[in-house]
Amino acid sequence: TKENGTGLGLSTTFSIIKRHHGAIQVESQPGHGAAFTLYLPAADKSIIAREKKINIEGPCVRHTAKVMIMDDEKSIRMVAAKMLEKLGFKVTTVENGREAIDAYRKSLEDGKPFELIIMDLTIPGDLGGIEAIGPILEIDPEARVVVSSGYSDNPAMAKYHEYGFKDLLEKPYTYEELQTVVKRVLEN
Repeated sequence: TKENGTGLGLSTTFSIIKRHHGAIQVESQPGHGAAFTLYLPAADKSIIAREKKINIEGPCVRHTAKVMIMDDEKSIRMVAAKMLEKLGFKVTTVENGREAIDAYRKSLEDGKPFELIIMDLTIPGDLGGIEAIGPILEIDPEARVVVSSGYSDNPAMAKYHEYGFKDLLEKPYTYEELQTVVKRVLEN
């Protein structure tokens, strides 16, 4: 509903709540705004203890691979880049599909191509992953592109292969989910 705004939208909020087995309650009256109440289940200590044992230094294939992250949300770009850099990847971030296409073309011209691109599905007011994957695959039919979105009901998420994507990352994703998808795409 935000004409020119960005931020944590209702569909992303819903995706987060759904993945944590929570609920959203909405109360609204015309002309008086709306109140959103978010319900999340409490975690017991055993879950917290298990989460602390996660090995974020774990090995991932091809630590020197060049990866591009395209997302209009600066915070998502920064967090994903930090996670991948921690694994040893060389990361470039861009805001939209036009920048991604230009960066991919330049990387090929320089003889140092990206080995993986993670693209946000939709970018308000610009090219998102759906619009940008075609030109990238025209440049390089072997490009490895992963679609990422909080819109899990979008057809491109359900049938990502039909759009040319090699895999998908549903937002919000964990460190392990990112590592698993990156490893799977680079190994194939």
